[in-house]
Formats: sequence, C-alpha cells, structure tokens
Amino acid sequence: MPYLSLPRRCVIACRYAVHMPHSDLLAGVTNELRTLATPERARNERSYLKSDLEHLGVRVPDVRRVTLNSTRARPPRQLEPTLEFADALWGTRVHELRMAAVELLIDRADLLSDEHLPYLERLVREARTWALIDGIAPGIVGRLLVRDEAVESTLTRWAGY
Repeated sequence: MPYLSLPRRCVIACRYAVHMPHSDLLAGVTNELRTLATPERARNERSYLKSDLEHLGVRVPDVRRVTLNSTRARPPRQLEPTLEFADALWGTRVHELRMAAVELLIDRADLLSDEHLPYLERLVREARTWALIDGIAPGIVGRLLVRDEAVESTLTRWAGY
C-alpha cells in the first residue's frame, strides 16, 4: 500500500481523494512533503502556532517549492480546477497541505475576483492559525483589493468596523 508511511489523517484524506479529480496530485504533494518532514519541527510548530491541526514539520520555503513545482502544469491554470485542488488540500486538516492550498491560490490570485471573497472568508475563519492568514491576507485578498477598491467594504465588514 503506497500510503503506509503517511500520518493517519493524510491516509484518510488520500483515500477520500480517490473520488476527487486531483487525487493523484494530492497524494504526490502529500508524499513529497512527508519526505521533507521533521517530527521535532512538527512538535515545535504545533506548539508555537497553538494549532490543533496536524503538522508534518516542513519548512515554509519547502512547502512553497513543492506546491509550485507540483502545480505549475496541473491542475490547469483555470478557476474551477484551481479551487477544486485548493479545497482538496485544505480539506486534509494538515497544516502544510493547507499552506500548500494558500500558496496555490497566491500563485493563481489573478483567477480570483471579488466574487470569491466569501470563499476566502471561509478559509480565514477555518485557518485555525495566524500562519495561514499571513499568506491569505496580503497574497490573495490584498491583491484583490489592489485590483478592485470595492473589496474594501468587505474587508471593513470582516474587521467589524
């Protein structure tokens, strides 16, 4: 069985992903990140970030590199496949895979519009750590704001003003 070395949650996510269009890509990203994982770093990250997510212990530059190398050709640089794969990554509840979802969306932020603010708000609310919001805020939402000033009213609502 190819997933024996993965954490239990990753195995469940990968098995569930068989029904999703990007299951082999999800398994590939998961496996590659797993090879870069450090258990001690995972423990430290979980403690530092006060996170209840599973942590593999992979450095941010490595998550970024693996994500971008794996996704530059696939999924297609189109909105729906990008959102589907981002959801597959996000749905695992593994910190580094959620970070990979954020990196994918940052890389393809030009595909998003103000219509995707409810989707992004869901990610922010489900992030469970500032470390993921640190990517979402400037890399995705900030870029939307630069392109469309109407986004400011949504951000004001999010901030509670």
